[in-house]
Amino acid sequence: MRKPVPIGSLAAYLPRRLTQRLASQGAPKPEGSVERLLAATMSADLTGFTRLCAALQDAGPSGVERLAEVLDRCLGRLVECVQRSGGDVIHFAGDAVVAVWVAPDSALLKMQLQRALACALRSQQALDGWIAYPDHTLHLRIGLGAGPLSVLDLRAGDGHRRCVAAGPAMRQVSQAERLAPPGSTVLSAQAAAMLTLPPGATALAEGAVCLDARCATAVLKYAPPPTSQPPLDLSAPNLADRLRPYIPQGVLNRMSAGHTEWMAELRTVTAVFLCYPTLDPHASQQHDLTKDLANHAGQALARTGGTLDNLLVDVDGTTLVMAFGLPPGAHQDDALRAVSVALELVEAARDRDLHYQVGIST
Repeated sequence: MRKPVPIGSLAAYLPRRLTQRLASQGAPKPEGSVERLLAATMSADLTGFTRLCAALQDAGPSGVERLAEVLDRCLGRLVECVQRSGGDVIHFAGDAVVAVWVAPDSALLKMQLQRALACALRSQQALDGWIAYPDHTLHLRIGLGAGPLSVLDLRAGDGHRRCVAAGPAMRQVSQAERLAPPGSTVLSAQAAAMLTLPPGATALAEGAVCLDARCATAVLKYAPPPTSQPPLDLSAPNLADRLRPYIPQGVLNRMSAGHTEWMAELRTVTAVFLCYPTLDPHASQQHDLTKDLANHAGQALARTGGTLDNLLVDVDGTTLVMAFGLPPGAHQDDALRAVSVALELVEAARDRDLHYQVGIST
């Protein structure tokens, strides 16, 4: 029996900015529409998490439950810190959180970057070095960027929508996070040039700058106060109908069945990573190509029972992350379905003279 899902539960799965936009509009933006912004960006990655996953998986169901508790503590606290500092989480990439602090103009971009930096350092103070399990210590590795950002509203097959962030600010944050040693925050060259950094900051390659725990006191002393964020107005008529296309079908099915609590479980899943190294959705001349590929992938996944888990844009290009075997369904031939979809999308890339890289694992 399907149950009505509270509007607040639906909104909790979406970025605040997207929910605000859908609440204020009479209808969603046209497919392929692009919003140009300025923003400070943050990518925070849990190092040590993959090794912890392997150890807890070997422990069976109790280990998987423990893994869920670790994620709730680490990522939950990180999300709370982002929200308190006026930022907005735009997506999760595995064990990483990507957040933005949008600036209305270039004059306020510096202040938003200062808020993002303060959030990064406070998160590390709260979480870094936590012994999550015997012999397993977790650290945060954080990258920060600042600059132009594009948000594309794409259709990903059968009525589903996906917002994708691209542009210089996303490429910067991806590169900065990769340069960061565990337990540190790295600012891209563009972000570092906007701030007066404390003694102890370390210069890295290509103008990036690394801050560790010794820099936190000096930075946080002068951090600007967070911007106040009023409660979201969720009273717009038919808002639930505008939110649902952006929420994964597996989530909607569970919520409609009344399952608001999630249980950790072990599943056999086939994952497909399909990267287009030269595809840049931020470039105007590649908007239509991005839109076409996302829709093609979505239709192929809907036909075969797969899921578009993520659509990421970073220093490596544009990557589709697809999975077979996730809720609401699983099939004995999920691996075959994954390879079939990957080959179909490879053929589509060849037809468009687009470079590609593919990885598949079960």
